[in-house]
Amino acid sequence: MKRTFLLLLFSGVIFLPNCTRCRCPEIEDPYFDISNVQTGHISMMSGFVNLDKPIAKHEYAGIALSLEVEYLASMSFTNPFIQSAMACSCPEPGDLGAKNERFESIVVTTVNDFNQDIQAGDTITGLFSIRADLDTTTIDAFIDGQEENIRTQWYELYLNAEPDNDTLGFEVEVQVTLSNGETYTKRTGAVFFQ
Repeated sequence: MKRTFLLLLFSGVIFLPNCTRCRCPEIEDPYFDISNVQTGHISMMSGFVNLDKPIAKHEYAGIALSLEVEYLASMSFTNPFIQSAMACSCPEPGDLGAKNERFESIVVTTVNDFNQDIQAGDTITGLFSIRADLDTTTIDAFIDGQEENIRTQWYELYLNAEPDNDTLGFEVEVQVTLSNGETYTKRTGAVFFQ
């Protein structure tokens, strides 16, 4: 009886699906190419800020920078009958990040007067820190410290100062220049504080 139970238990373990038996599709080029950027204001609590409603200054976090990408991948399945419930983690298109692109610069310019000293059209990049891959640092330090091509599509730029001008709203223009010479510029739209 024990022998039969052990035999069944052992044979059941052998046939459990695992990643060594997983047949993932072959990805010929698991990179992405940046084709545009998007920006928006973010809050500390609830993600994107609704520009139709004022927000308290203490709830405002900064700007989200999202990279629009095109995947440079084609997948060919080795076995079309593989079940997704096999607990396998296959690589996805774009997993290796940008193929040939790094950040050359990220420049943030205020559209309206920020305060008495910082006027419309002034560069305010130094007032922001950037969060990427769980690290937060200045934008310049982030650009200078890049050791590999861009790996993610989402960045958060945290504002480290409060704008004084409440009547015109806080709006910025973000210009991203990549190492391959491509430049993308987006405005955030104006957010108003209560």
